[in-house]
Amino acid sequence: MSSAESLVDIHVHLLPGVDDGPRDIASSVALIEQGLEDGVRCWVTTPHVLGPFDDRVDRLHQSVFQELVNEVARRRLPAELHLASEIMFGASTEDIKNHRTATFGGNGRYFLLEYPMMQFPTAAEEALFAAQLAGLRPIVAHPERNADLARRPDLRARLAHRGVLFQINARSLSREARSEDRNAAEHMIRNGVAHFVASDGHDPVQRPAFLRFAYERVAELTSEPTARRLLVENPRAAIEGRAIRAVPEEDTPPMRWWHRLVKRKRENSR
Repeated sequence: MSSAESLVDIHVHLLPGVDDGPRDIASSVALIEQGLEDGVRCWVTTPHVLGPFDDRVDRLHQSVFQELVNEVARRRLPAELHLASEIMFGASTEDIKNHRTATFGGNGRYFLLEYPMMQFPTAAEEALFAAQLAGLRPIVAHPERNADLARRPDLRARLAHRGVLFQINARSLSREARSEDRNAAEHMIRNGVAHFVASDGHDPVQRPAFLRFAYERVAELTSEPTARRLLVENPRAAIEGRAIRAVPEEDTPPMRWWHRLVKRKRENSR
């Protein structure tokens, strides 16, 4: 890979002192330096939002993000930083639309959504559809770690065909991962329903921000162009608010009425 194709990490906890990520700014910088050594040059910082997404959360994340940006500039690190959130299921579409730190770099389109580990809630599909109708593109964080999504390839495929995007954790592709996580992650990658691989890094020791090994594993499972798509091209497109195909073109079924409606809403929001 050339330097112009440096890896892009769209799910990492870099903001100090706001969630279970780094405790202080020194740990945040250590995570960034770790990524730089691994070939990452661009990060979307995604602090947890576990409760209501309100103005207080929005202001706090913007303030701490600016402190981190200033520290990175002071140290002259070649790091490109963008702000978003990892939003727990239950936040309203309006809250996501109306708060700048909800979507990638405030682009008003792509956002990272987390579900409880043990289940995919019964209301989840309807909520995803409502978000899409509002012009948003949901990215489901680490589906391979969700009990329902991990064991149901039919559910994953159905959601992907409806335009939902999936982000795999790099750690799920490692030898140390639980076999259930690794099997689901590799199945999604092989079948074209994984769209991003990200670190979900939290600290430099216990949950580091390595991506290079995951790039190589995706290339081994599929091809180098697929690895580039999942760790460079799609992440960059999400940051820039550009279109991302949710399923391979040859797998796209005849367009049903809800697909046409979502497609029309997307086109009108551009």
